[in-house]
Amino acid sequence: MRYTADRQGHKWEESTGQDKFLEKLYGSAAGRCLLKPLVSPSVSKLGGRFLDSGISTLAIDPFIRKAGINMKDYEPRRYRSYNDFFTRKLRKGARTIDMDETHFISPCDCRLSVYPVSEQTEVTIKHTRYTAGSLLRSEALARRFAGGYLWVFRLSVDDYHRYIYVDSGRESVRRRIPGVLHTVNPAANDVYPIYKENTREYSLMKSEHFGTLLMMEVGALMVGKIENHPVCDHVDRGQEKGNFAFGGSTIIYMTQKMIECCESHEVHKDLLKIVNEKLPSETELYDLAELFKVFGDSTRIRILFVLFEAEVCVCDLAEALGMTQSAISHQLRILKQNKLVKNRREGKSIFYSLADEHVRTIIAQGCEHIEED
Repeated sequence: MRYTADRQGHKWEESTGQDKFLEKLYGSAAGRCLLKPLVSPSVSKLGGRFLDSGISTLAIDPFIRKAGINMKDYEPRRYRSYNDFFTRKLRKGARTIDMDETHFISPCDCRLSVYPVSEQTEVTIKHTRYTAGSLLRSEALARRFAGGYLWVFRLSVDDYHRYIYVDSGRESVRRRIPGVLHTVNPAANDVYPIYKENTREYSLMKSEHFGTLLMMEVGALMVGKIENHPVCDHVDRGQEKGNFAFGGSTIIYMTQKMIECCESHEVHKDLLKIVNEKLPSETELYDLAELFKVFGDSTRIRILFVLFEAEVCVCDLAEALGMTQSAISHQLRILKQNKLVKNRREGKSIFYSLADEHVRTIIAQGCEHIEED
């Protein structure tokens, strides 16, 4: 039994035939034996091929009737396959995005559960205990979310399977973790630690209003594809991030511990006097802020790590990072303007190297800082 609420706040108890079937499947030894081949990515890929075929369109109308989907909310078009229907787009104006910057909005249609993350980065989902480190495959990253919250947005098969960014900000490069594809129904979580076994993909976002957010998409049974749009320099609240192919699936967010504030207003003027006397000039503060902005782009950080090892030309950098020479040149220009790299010409090639050892020191201290307990 679970509780569901609509967009108007109406709540009701919900227990579906799918829930009961999965409870029996995951709750018995025989059922779990049947599951072993079903949760493999290869089976999901085979299912995906059928759902991409023209014959799969025969399942669309029965599904619409059974799920009670209002097709007036979606762009009118003819679907080439079931998956084409499954990833359908909403009609413009069918949904409005809450643009109040103080509201943390949902990235998708879902059933939402929120769990506290302990100071030891542990989180218990129903009866299963996870560590954030096992979920992310990174203990250093997990420590950044100690004392925060883990948000589980679970989509069922009849939900809209496109999802958005919950705030404006800058997104990091994404990391994909391969795995199996259990259903994300709570019945499975009672038996398997699905969120650390399933295929998943995550990235960080420096959001404008909620600090650093971790965004993770988790594949599920019959969901062989997590289809995200390419990473942009800047994203906007409500902008589409991507979609899942057929099946139920899950989005996980992790938010950091809230900053504690004073319970009463009391200004310590003696301390402020010392601070003001030591504070650098506005020009110096501005120049320092501009310098640290350069380190806010992961591509530029990757370039610097390559230059730690050797002096290389633009062609070498493009090959090493899997980028075009023009994209590399753009980042090198910014690094050179901020006196972090230097270059020299040798024939038709331009070689780049670190400007001085300060660069290595800044990066080394940054790495040491993020790895601290």
